[in-house]
Amino acid sequence: MLIIFDLDDTLIDTSGSIIPGLLKNALHAMQKKGLEFSDFDQTYQELLHFDRNHSSSSTALLEFLEIYQAPEGCYEEGIREVYEKPLYLEPIQPLDDAIEVLNELAESYQLALVTKGKEHIQKEKMRRAKIPIKLFSYLCFCEEGPLSSRGKKSFYESIGREIGISPSQVLVCGDRISLDLSPAKELGYVTVQMRWGRGLGNTGLKKDVDYTILHLNEIKPIAQEVKIMS
Repeated sequence: MLIIFDLDDTLIDTSGSIIPGLLKNALHAMQKKGLEFSDFDQTYQELLHFDRNHSSSSTALLEFLEIYQAPEGCYEEGIREVYEKPLYLEPIQPLDDAIEVLNELAESYQLALVTKGKEHIQKEKMRRAKIPIKLFSYLCFCEEGPLSSRGKKSFYESIGREIGISPSQVLVCGDRISLDLSPAKELGYVTVQMRWGRGLGNTGLKKDVDYTILHLNEIKPIAQEVKIMS
């Protein structure tokens, strides 16, 4: 049996321990680029609010800057600080018991990671969160182009094909339904939504979710059930 994980807000607390610091860096950078506002702390809280209510920081930044009528180049500065050259000033935290759960699952199942982002950045997040890369038999990084279900679907499909495993024996766990789970559901894989970070919002069609969890420990009995039933 194969279990495929997303990284951000599934294994590490991206929304809580990473994004706030990166958005603060972005706001400083955009201010230097000409973005005008009267109170930094108040504007920062507004930006955090935008981010919590969007499917990604990129779309949050875009709408935020449109409202503030930001000068040219501000968006590129913000994207650089969040996605291209992030500076981590605070510790990156794994979700509760993530490392213990992964170690236990790796004893009985093959594990894979399919995540959006540049490889060196995602691996640095894992290093700082102390998530052992060696636990994963497959590591896939969606680096090019916009994040889309088609992109993740191709990785899911290629891993399943290489292993030669039945779709009913593949479990995919992620936070955002449309981006992490819907493409897996199209392939006949079993899907688990981690309700954390952006996964707390409306991120897709509920019909594409087989199981919902609030804690990674909950995936262990699900994996056992799927293994027995398939």
